[in-house]
Amino acid sequence: MNAPGTATPGGDALARRLAELRDRRLAPDWPGLVLAFARDLTLAEAGAVIGATASGLSVLAPAEAGTLPEGWAQAARAALETRAVVAREAGARAWLMAAPLDGASALVVLAPCASPVDRALTRERLALLSAFAEASGLAAASSALVPAAAAAEAARAKRSAGDEEAGLAAAAARLAALLPSGTRLALGLVRGGRVAALALSDQPAVNPRTELVRALALAMEEALDRGETLALPDASGTSAAARAFPKVLASPGCLVVPDRAAGACALVLWRDSPTASAEATAALLRPALALLGDGTRNSAARRRRARHLARLWPVAALTLLVGLAAVTPRPDEVVASFVAQPSVVHVVTAPFDGVLEASSVRPGDLVSEGEVLARLSTRELELELAAVRARAANDRREAAIARAAGQPAQEMIAELSARRSEAQRALLEHRLALAQIRAPASGAVLAGDLRRSLGQALARGQTLFEIAAPDDLRAELLLPEARAHLVRPGQRGWLSPAADPAARVPITIERVRPMAEVVQGRNVFRAIALLPEGHGDTPLRPGAEGVARVEVGETTWLAWAVGDAGMSLRRLLWM
Repeated sequence: MNAPGTATPGGDALARRLAELRDRRLAPDWPGLVLAFARDLTLAEAGAVIGATASGLSVLAPAEAGTLPEGWAQAARAALETRAVVAREAGARAWLMAAPLDGASALVVLAPCASPVDRALTRERLALLSAFAEASGLAAASSALVPAAAAAEAARAKRSAGDEEAGLAAAAARLAALLPSGTRLALGLVRGGRVAALALSDQPAVNPRTELVRALALAMEEALDRGETLALPDASGTSAAARAFPKVLASPGCLVVPDRAAGACALVLWRDSPTASAEATAALLRPALALLGDGTRNSAARRRRARHLARLWPVAALTLLVGLAAVTPRPDEVVASFVAQPSVVHVVTAPFDGVLEASSVRPGDLVSEGEVLARLSTRELELELAAVRARAANDRREAAIARAAGQPAQEMIAELSARRSEAQRALLEHRLALAQIRAPASGAVLAGDLRRSLGQALARGQTLFEIAAPDDLRAELLLPEARAHLVRPGQRGWLSPAADPAARVPITIERVRPMAEVVQGRNVFRAIALLPEGHGDTPLRPGAEGVARVEVGETTWLAWAVGDAGMSLRRLLWM
């Protein structure tokens, strides 16, 4: 088998192929050209140029390619990721190699490689082709930026000059530096269909009465009237400017590049026969004309249009803003005040009439079920209990004496009296046990500070303490009457406590009471909202207040911004 090197074209042919690849770097058929060149270099049996897009890999060349063979896409992706030539064995005497062409495409070839030397030569040539493709791409991109850069430099030179004529001369000098040595460049600005300002690259000022300036102005006006690039001398001999000033414009020749929209024109006076094509020269100058031209042909109309737009844009912007607000959705919320309340409150009352002897807790203390909260005085109860016990013992002794004397009636009376005394004793002992007032459940003391009421007489049923679990809370929402009908059980929202407005506590509506209440002079509907389990870390305590927001669907930004004003307007129109 021949080595891949036998496929290398001759020196002239190789130079022509490389020049073609460089010149057509941005052409649509460039992937096909580079694929053909790579196959000639490597004697590849098959190949493809694969491009990377947002949706995946796609075949750029050959155009008739269908589904890629197995492994080709993986090789291309590996070459793009590593930015190097990737080689994978594809058979006994063939290797699949991929080389990156730029950041977005890769060349994949199936090349015969009978020996390691063949494989090394093929890899080296693909690496050189990859480097050439990347370098030619950078050169093409930079050459495409030359006209824009030249235009920017010319516009900067014009702005930095003191007046219009000096600015045009400075811009012409900057642009002439891009043309062949000795070439003169004239720039002209058009107002009212005629050249009103003209400057030459090699003269700081011009005399409009000289033959040269009149010839240049006539050629510019003719090109603007035609609306096309004018090369003089023209073969048809139809140019009026060339006939009027043959000595100035016909030898060795000139190129006129007009820009109607900008109201500017450039005229190139060649020193010798032109070496660059008219299209290339025109492409170099057009961006500069677009920046330099002042567009005076339609300047009055543009000024009127600008003034009109200046008056209309606030109205248009406001209309657009209102229109967007009218169609852009946003969540609809009902805003209400809330108060955090315990779900269950245990009320501790006085068990009987008595005197408060001691109290060991105050609001905010955490207590356990059965813990002593306060104690009533038991001195009178203890005295009564001692008397009842003595009376019961005396009745039992009299019953025993009557039984021994054989007096059954007296015995029965004594037994009944003893039983009555025992019942009184049991009642007094029960009251003694109740004298120690204990917590009915674990929780926090919400109300009841009796430390300053020691010795005070208490009535049976008088409220002493309120106890509730601090984590078992619910929120009571005061819904405004106008929006209460939108709130339904099961809807979700969140609370923002006044103590920490940045906090967000999620809630779920449990029920809405059907009857309105008057709170602070306005009608409200009370809704009960449940808090999620494990909300102990939230900054909520019993009695905490703040703002609640309940999500009730969707509305628009316009309706949200209008709010109550829109509802008042609807009521007014209905009336």
